[in-house]
Amino acid sequence: MSLAISYSCSSGTSAGSGFQTNGAQSGSATVTIANPPNNTNTATYGLTCTNQNQTASAQCTVQVGRPSIILIANPKAVATSTASRLGWVTSGMQSCVISSPDLPAFTLQNANNTSVNGTATTPPLNSAARFLLHCTTVGGGTRDATTTVSIIGVPDTFTDTPSGSVTVSSTADATTIGHGATTTITWTTQNAPSGSAISLWVFDVLLGQSTVLIADARAPNGAFLWRIPDLTDPCDTNSSIACGSDLVTGRKYVIEAALYTPANAYLGNGAPPANPVDPTYLDFGFGDPFTMGN
Repeated sequence: MSLAISYSCSSGTSAGSGFQTNGAQSGSATVTIANPPNNTNTATYGLTCTNQNQTASAQCTVQVGRPSIILIANPKAVATSTASRLGWVTSGMQSCVISSPDLPAFTLQNANNTSVNGTATTPPLNSAARFLLHCTTVGGGTRDATTTVSIIGVPDTFTDTPSGSVTVSSTADATTIGHGATTTITWTTQNAPSGSAISLWVFDVLLGQSTVLIADARAPNGAFLWRIPDLTDPCDTNSSIACGSDLVTGRKYVIEAALYTPANAYLGNGAPPANPVDPTYLDFGFGDPFTMGN
C-alpha cells in the first residue's frame, strides 16, 4: 500500500520519521506500507523542524488494514432448477466484480457491478457452478475469492485446486454462540509453500476488517479448539489475542484463516522477540458468519 505524505516547516530544515525529507522546508514523499506494523493496525509518521537550535515536532497516525474478502453462497447446495444468493463483504478494496466460468450470461449480467460489498442472485441451476469475486485493492493489487454452489445429491466434478487456496469452517458457523463457549475450527490449504503457516483471526462484519487474533503459527492443515473468551477473563491489552470485550453481543463475526510466511513471523501474540519479523500474507479463507451471544 502506498501513502502520500505532505509536510511543511515555516523556517529552517526538516527531518522525517518514517519518511525522507532531505532537509527541505516543505514537500511531499511517498512511502510503502507492506504490512501493518507489529502488534498494531496503525503506522505513525513524524516531522521535526529545526531553526537556530530550536525545534518543533508534529506527527500523524494512519490506520492500516489488510485487504480481506468474504464471499458466501446461501444456500451452498440447492435443488435442481433452484437459485442461490451470493453475498460479499470486503475491506481495503476499491472495486470488485463477480463472475462465473460456468455461466457466461451471469458473468455478462454482473460485469458492470463493481461494488466492494454486494449481493447477486444466480440463475436457476441444473448443475454445480463456480463463482469468482475478483477485486482490486486500494493499493493497486488484486485479491480473489471463490465459492461453489452444488446440486443436492449430485457430486461436483470440479478438480481445479489453485495453489495456496485456503478453506476454513467452524462449529460456530451460521449459529449464535456465547462468551465462554468453545468451537472447533478446521482449515485446509492446497499446495501451501514451504515455510508458511496459518493464523486464525476474527473478522468483524460490521467494521469490514479482521480485528483480533485467535491463534498463529499453525500448520497449513489442521484443527484448533477455541474457547471464546469470557467477559470476565483476564485480558492482555498489549497483545493482539482476542479478549471477551472485543466480541460484542449481537454482532456478526467470521473466522478467517490467513496463510503467511515466514512461519516464525510475529503477529502480536505475546511479547515481541528481539528482532521481530513481519508476516507476508499469501492467501485467505473465511467461514460463515456467526452471531455473538451473551
